[in-house]
Amino acid sequence: MNEEATGARFNEASAWIQLLGAVGPFAGALAVIMSAPQNAGLTFFALASATTLTVIIQIVLHMVAAIATKEEPDDERDLAISHAADRAGGYIVSVGLIMAALALYWQRWTSEAQPPESAFRDPILVGHFLVLTLVVSEGLRTLTTIYFYRRG
Repeated sequence: MNEEATGARFNEASAWIQLLGAVGPFAGALAVIMSAPQNAGLTFFALASATTLTVIIQIVLHMVAAIATKEEPDDERDLAISHAADRAGGYIVSVGLIMAALALYWQRWTSEAQPPESAFRDPILVGHFLVLTLVVSEGLRTLTTIYFYRRG
């Protein structure tokens, strides 16, 4: 089947845009957050800036991709790729949420007077871990989409 006839070319371009448009801003935000993990104001500013920049980059690049490619409806292959990629990303989110919940319960069960011995005993870092889980999940979903389109 011809890739241009199925709309797969735009879907693959969209996956590349999502991956590259999010990696840069969120890598920068992660570097800022890890430099001062206890600073809630800095964390909020870094995440808000990364999110805003990601949205702007993706809107502009998706407009360019839409103009450059022929729009066709998705076929069964596109839907199967989408479902497989969503499933892969969902596994990461599920595991991350369970790990974060267990870390918070573990913190509660241990002595409150002791300082945190690991990052998972600090609620702020657990929140950062949850955001990282969402970012990794989306990255895996996008990489899975690219892989299946490239595999053919």
